[in-house]
Amino acid sequence: MKVDAKFLGVASDAEVQAQMGFAKILCQPSETIENGESEALGIAILEAQSCGLPVISSARGGATEGIIPGVTGFSFEERDAEALAQRILMLFSNQEILQSASNSAIRFAQEKFNISTCTKTLESIYEQVSQRL
Repeated sequence: MKVDAKFLGVASDAEVQAQMGFAKILCQPSETIENGESEALGIAILEAQSCGLPVISSARGGATEGIIPGVTGFSFEERDAEALAQRILMLFSNQEILQSASNSAIRFAQEKFNISTCTKTLESIYEQVSQRL
């Protein structure tokens, strides 16, 4: 496809944050492996949104829990390169949609995945489990 891409490999937290500062989107194509396992909600999806990057992902957990489709990012079916390309082009060709998704991504990450909200959710789960014992 003649895409000028460079895969950086393992990087420190500071390097990742710096790279996200240059990025416009996070693209996370994923596919289910032979034994049926698939990408869960990856921390990269949340980190990207907290930095204002809309996410484009085929990851099942990331596409269903970690983004609000059409608001903070976009999902697509595994191995559908055409759908992936369409979503990338749509974001890069429409600065208004890109900016709106960026703003929404920040709010979503801050509201749904902040330490207080996550702690309350975990405590609720612990409470439910302890009542069954």
